[in-house]
Amino acid sequence: MYMEKAMEYILKVHECKSISKAAEQLFISQPALSNIIKKEEDKYGVILFDRNFKPIILTKDGEKYIHYAMKIKSLESALKRDLRKSSTSLTIGSSAFFCSNVLPGLIHDFLKKTKYKTKIQVVEGNASTLVSKFNSGDLDFVITVDSNYGKKAHFTELKKELLILAAPIHMFSSTFIVHNAIPSPLLGNPYMILDRSPKLSLREFIKYPFILLSKGNDMYYRAHLMFRNIKCHPTKVIYMDQLQSAYLAAKSGQGITFIRADLLNFMDTSDLCFFQIEDPLSIREVKIFYKSLDSLSDAGQTFLNFCLNEFASI
Repeated sequence: MYMEKAMEYILKVHECKSISKAAEQLFISQPALSNIIKKEEDKYGVILFDRNFKPIILTKDGEKYIHYAMKIKSLESALKRDLRKSSTSLTIGSSAFFCSNVLPGLIHDFLKKTKYKTKIQVVEGNASTLVSKFNSGDLDFVITVDSNYGKKAHFTELKKELLILAAPIHMFSSTFIVHNAIPSPLLGNPYMILDRSPKLSLREFIKYPFILLSKGNDMYYRAHLMFRNIKCHPTKVIYMDQLQSAYLAAKSGQGITFIRADLLNFMDTSDLCFFQIEDPLSIREVKIFYKSLDSLSDAGQTFLNFCLNEFASI
């Protein structure tokens, strides 16, 4: 078990060409990583890296080690894929919003309506965690609005979703709210919001504090592009990791935040008012990622088809 971990760490050092950079990405200290490398070198009686060069390079023995380590990694991935083909278990990754509000009902209906006695595990994570787990083969599916899963990953669009602004009600006059906010009866219905509520430029809100999602989230980059489109940027910004946390911060009066309109079906809307944004980036795709159709088990292909039918009916 230790050898597997050591091999994984040494592959990362080879990839980064630096012990310090690899340690940072592995979330361990540099001395700890150096110690792991030393133990592996002592185990085989060789030196793997020539540390006299920057970036560090492999020795001839190190090249042999990496060659076999990559073979082992490839064989493990192939084994995992082959075993999963006949597996009835599924692992699905997504954000806190989908894990809390969408996947429980979706999985319940899938198990109820299909013949499979499938064991389904749900993994919640931020964008970078989900990408890492997907690429390492730990996830069969990821349901997300992000796109950074690599050129070899396959995806299918499940639906379009609308992004709107959630703002503390005390920030605006009652007249402004009456004329510009999304009417209460439309909240939670994105299609009605699109058709029947005013669209406002972000310029209307630029003087107020904003709560944005942190780097690595689609909403971070999308928000900055929206601000670039109006050639303005808020002077005060608070960054948070999760959309629901940002929503609660807005509810407590800390600032304005972007939310998915669907969130209002699950959250208390008191103390807030909501606005539709005049920007094409306010509509984005919800996608389901998977390695390939051929890599999916029968249960996986059935789940994918079930998702497509369920989201098409929303």
